[in-house]
Amino acid sequence: MRTAHAHRQFAYSHDDGASWSAPTAQPLIAETPCEASTVALPSPARPLVMSSSFSVKARENMTLHLSRDDGRSWQVFAQIDAGPTAYSSLQALDAFRVGLLWERGPYASIQFRAVAVEHPWRPAFHAVPPLVEGADAAAVNHLNDPNGPLVYRGVYHVFAQYRTPRLWGHFASRDLVHWRWLPVALATDAPYDAAGVYSGSATLVDGTPTLTYTGVPGGGAPFTQNVAVPADPTDPLLRHWTKPAYNPLLSGPPAGASSSFRDDTTAWRSGGLWRMLVGATVAGNGTALLYSSPDFRNWTYSHPLFSSRFKAMFECPDFFELPLPSGRRAPASAPTHVFKFSDGQDWYVVGRYDEATQLFEQQPQQQQQHPLLYDYGTYYASKSFWDAPNSRRVLTGWVMEGDGRAQLRGWEGMLSLPRVFGWDAELQLITLVPLPELAALRTRRVARLERVVVRPAETVRVPAGGGRRVELRASFELPDGGQRRRADGATTSSFGVCVLEQRNGTQRTPIRLTFERATHALRVGVDLRHSDTQPRGAQGGAVPLKAGERTVDVTVFVDGSVVEVFVMQGRARVTSRVYASPEDAVGVSLFNDGDAGSEPVVVRDLQVWELGSGWVDL
Repeated sequence: MRTAHAHRQFAYSHDDGASWSAPTAQPLIAETPCEASTVALPSPARPLVMSSSFSVKARENMTLHLSRDDGRSWQVFAQIDAGPTAYSSLQALDAFRVGLLWERGPYASIQFRAVAVEHPWRPAFHAVPPLVEGADAAAVNHLNDPNGPLVYRGVYHVFAQYRTPRLWGHFASRDLVHWRWLPVALATDAPYDAAGVYSGSATLVDGTPTLTYTGVPGGGAPFTQNVAVPADPTDPLLRHWTKPAYNPLLSGPPAGASSSFRDDTTAWRSGGLWRMLVGATVAGNGTALLYSSPDFRNWTYSHPLFSSRFKAMFECPDFFELPLPSGRRAPASAPTHVFKFSDGQDWYVVGRYDEATQLFEQQPQQQQQHPLLYDYGTYYASKSFWDAPNSRRVLTGWVMEGDGRAQLRGWEGMLSLPRVFGWDAELQLITLVPLPELAALRTRRVARLERVVVRPAETVRVPAGGGRRVELRASFELPDGGQRRRADGATTSSFGVCVLEQRNGTQRTPIRLTFERATHALRVGVDLRHSDTQPRGAQGGAVPLKAGERTVDVTVFVDGSVVEVFVMQGRARVTSRVYASPEDAVGVSLFNDGDAGSEPVVVRDLQVWELGSGWVDL
């Protein structure tokens, strides 16, 4: 059987025609052409083109994997010249993996051209692990719950659920914007966590970072709660961790709690003891179980701190003081703390924490109401930490996939952008805004519009304002009705901004604001009905307004396949996944959904920036 050559010369060139030579010839494929093979190429600072050609025998299957040494991907283009009598087909598994199949014919000559650009769905500034090829790539490149965020010796750390079975992956950063991927922090290497290292938190114990987490022993044994400490506390990157011999801290749930017993909080000091919560189910209700310890080693169950009939399980709980302005304390009747939990989505309640009774009581006006949401979209298992150098509380969450194609794509899950907490005392709600330091990602401003009037049923395209990795900030004036009164009595206006829009409008993702003048009520929705090839509904909800407010601000981050939306200084948040496939689905436009009887919409200001990569070597 004829085989492909084992080695091929590579020709490289920049997109501007400048040349860049490979130092040596490199193997392209294996001796047997039907075998899968990998080409790993260095990553220059500028876009790079690789091209090569080779021959294979008919009726052979071959998959060529192209990867870059920084974990990013190549976009692959292929031309097949199989001769006048041969038939060939190209199956694009995704934009960085190509499968080739020859049905008949003697031999085919294939020419590859690979351009060093990011996979269109792969994020550039959201935290994700580097890609690892394998038979079950989706499981290997899986990421979910963020765990144990903290800042230590000038370095920020966020751990996360990684791979299957679960380990703790490890990201580090000096600014919460540019990240580095570090070695796995916690692995399944002890009897009490042999089947999985599940979610947990981080606490500074006498100045030493200390990780607490749920371990899965396997074999039906109860979940455990465990601890890990740095192998070298002088290392600011905290690259290695040890598990003390006195693990597990807790060998199972207390009497009366179900086997749903996992996910501890950051510990705090109160009444001379360490306190920590563990999520559980008690009598069918979500419950936060309170534990106490004098030394962070010997823990005793106290009682339920808080329980809710609205949810059956408190996953990934978080408990912390309200983020009040520096120097201010809550009035006697005002809430003092936030309790957050995950169950389908991320929910929170506010109330008062009584250190004498060690109980948390929800605000009376909220007790008969459903808990409030951190985010209306695809956002889960969030975890916060106190950023002491900047006197603020910072949150990050898990951005889940939304298309069910992880196995085909070969990776799934990412962390959200960091968000900073605030508290609106008038509206009695949490605000979450994008980390201000994210402005460091801006490479250039590509669009600026002022005082744009968008008439009913009109779309205004933003010239040169699009992209798959952009930040957008817009300010809209709310229609007031003026002297105009519609014959049908309607008082609702619908308008907004569209991202990832194809030139012909087939694929588009509108971020829609719906304003009801009669009640002064505002809603936001990310419309996913035409965003990609898998139509979905809309994600969104209410945006609380104060009396007399006439302007609405919207901030949008687009990064590959994730869209994060913040409205009215973070009073409402929506995170959505958008798998736009056409190359030209990058446009931005302003729209007004109203009909002929509606009012025009005034856009006071619109700015769009291109954003760069969030990856560095610390």
